[in-house]
Amino acid sequence: MNGARATTVLETRALGAGYEPDLPIVRDIDFALERGAFVAVLGPNGAGKSTFVKAIAGLLPVREGEVLLNGEPLDAHAPHRMVHRGLAFVPQTENIFATMSIHDNLALCASIIDDRERRATRLEAAYALFPDLARRPSLLAGKLSGGQRQMLATARALLLEPDVLMLDEPSAGLSPKLVEEVLASLERVRASGVSLLLVEQNVRAALALADEAIVLVEGRLRHRGPAAELAEGSLLGALFLGRDPTLAERAERRP
Repeated sequence: MNGARATTVLETRALGAGYEPDLPIVRDIDFALERGAFVAVLGPNGAGKSTFVKAIAGLLPVREGEVLLNGEPLDAHAPHRMVHRGLAFVPQTENIFATMSIHDNLALCASIIDDRERRATRLEAAYALFPDLARRPSLLAGKLSGGQRQMLATARALLLEPDVLMLDEPSAGLSPKLVEEVLASLERVRASGVSLLLVEQNVRAALALADEAIVLVEGRLRHRGPAAELAEGSLLGALFLGRDPTLAERAERRP
């Protein structure tokens, strides 16, 4: 990113986190997300991808290091207050109210916006960003397809105009067609200027969307680089298998 707005919006310094104090799942992760960037978080099962974003969101305790948003530490803020600081998180499951309508899901989240005019503007923006939701706002959220549920969850997260949106495997369990719909919606989110951090098992799709990717292996950050570069070579396979990536790069250059 170039220019005055090419600043770090989210940063982790030597981050260590896990469910047990003496059993860290992610360790010593230094990471910076630039304003307006789209970074995919990749890695094999059990690599700590979800733990990483949950620790940033305050849903898991940070055992070591720190998390900063716009240069300010986040550790003193409860998870439900993070969105007021500019950080929104969409978990993989249980991210909507299934017994409420699409509109009521959105209106409930928008209700914390005090200014009525701004509240109405944000609701209009949500419907404009996700046309599928605008077609039947009175439909119960529980009757939506999996892809539409993810769109609704994302729309809710964006209502307060966060600086950073993190998503944990939004395409999990979806059909290929629905995966395309969800990822297309993230393209629109990206175009709105929000910085994105995406945990995704659909590696090819994630790399096609993201500017950059990081790869976690056994709880550590093993690689960071341009998404297109990672998609083209054998480096990704080597990292997923726990091999030395430099060996894969050498093998790729052999005649």
